[in-house]
Amino acid sequence: MSGLIDIARSGILAYRNALEVTGQNIANVNTDGYNRREVVLEENAGGKMSAVTAELGGNGVSVDSIRRAFDTFVSQRLSTGTSQLASSDSFISNVESLETTLMSGNTGLAGALEGFFTDFATVSQTPNDPSARSVALNAGRAFATTVAALASDLAGLRDNIAEQAHRTANAGSTVLTNLAAVQREIASSGSSGSLAGLMDRRDAMLSSLSELVGIRTDYTGPNEISVSLGTTGDGPVLLSKTTTAQIEIDGTANGPLAVIRSTNGRLQGNQLDSGALNGQIRAWGVVDQAISRLDALASGLAADMNAIHGQGLDLAGNPGGDLFAVDGWRASPGVENRGDVDVEAVITGAPVSGRLMLEHDAQQQLWRVYDSDGTELGSGSNTIVLEGVTLRLTGQAADGDVLALDFSEGAADMRFLLSEADEIAAAGSTLVHADSSNSGAAALLVSKGPLAEPTGLLALESLFSGTSSAQNAQEFLNV
Repeated sequence: MSGLIDIARSGILAYRNALEVTGQNIANVNTDGYNRREVVLEENAGGKMSAVTAELGGNGVSVDSIRRAFDTFVSQRLSTGTSQLASSDSFISNVESLETTLMSGNTGLAGALEGFFTDFATVSQTPNDPSARSVALNAGRAFATTVAALASDLAGLRDNIAEQAHRTANAGSTVLTNLAAVQREIASSGSSGSLAGLMDRRDAMLSSLSELVGIRTDYTGPNEISVSLGTTGDGPVLLSKTTTAQIEIDGTANGPLAVIRSTNGRLQGNQLDSGALNGQIRAWGVVDQAISRLDALASGLAADMNAIHGQGLDLAGNPGGDLFAVDGWRASPGVENRGDVDVEAVITGAPVSGRLMLEHDAQQQLWRVYDSDGTELGSGSNTIVLEGVTLRLTGQAADGDVLALDFSEGAADMRFLLSEADEIAAAGSTLVHADSSNSGAAALLVSKGPLAEPTGLLALESLFSGTSSAQNAQEFLNV
């Protein structure tokens, strides 16, 4: 009878533990990184038979272990899906910002361009109307300002995406550092209960890391893992028993580049195929391409409009000058500057080649300008006139403050050059009109070209051959 009671008691105790584990699973259903626990039961074997005794029945049941419900294949598939989703989310978020910047309705680039052509077409129909000229002048300024502002906004968005990439890389490095600490705890832990909790923490960190960068996790031994960059497993090792890497971003002309720094040196992260960092780098490329296309649009439109405007005549009868320019100077303050200074560069002629360096001399209370070879080009306190450019400085500078000026060409530097409405060359140098008696539909195109050299003319001195008399001169004048 006692054996039966013991068997029943063992069953009650075992399933009480199972109910406790079920309650633990329910309580942690929304806990990040938690893996469901499963109770593994085993039979309590009875006594063995011998030559003089019969075999006894079982002695009930007991809990063998509490196991984490974990599948490495499912875990890697989930990690890959998480990385791909994070990559798409970060890419779409930044591209939507680009779309919002470009698609600004009537107040954006399209509206400014339409207004510019409409108002200049009005002037071409009524070139002697001063009000139409004034409206066209403002339309030209508005268009150039809109293009420059759009280019500035796009450059700001591109810089913001690059900053996002730096923050994402730093976050990934922090997760790797914390993950290495948890892995060391797992290696030194001897309690299965604490191991389960530590492994849950490790899985939660791996999930966070997979949102930032695409990773591959290999289980290399009892409770040991190796994490590499990219979902294929061919990338640099981010975490192993002997390695804890850091994720960095290098700025290149082609955009942010992921670099993995570890005891193996600095390796390019070309295997970065997913994660938020991948999406940000791809978005940077899209925005950079939009900037390049805007630069090409501004440069092409400026060249075409300048050529067309040069064929007309302004109110004074002079050939039209350039309407637009797409060049300028970009200022970069020194990292150790202690003052607060702004510089305006006004282009007055052909650009100076190379970089210009400005250095403040507090004792003389002036700025000195040097070319890339260190040759001093000029100096001044607030205004410095150089060949091709005039510099105007405002603000309070400290001794030794430096400014670097680089010549640039693009949409961000676009400006409208005409200052007076009378300078709009809306009149043609040749007027072509069809005779009222014409019955055909022929068209005549007139364009400027070089004058042909006259032929068959006598040399002037041959008219005065012989004696240089007043009579000969009179005969020449009468001709």
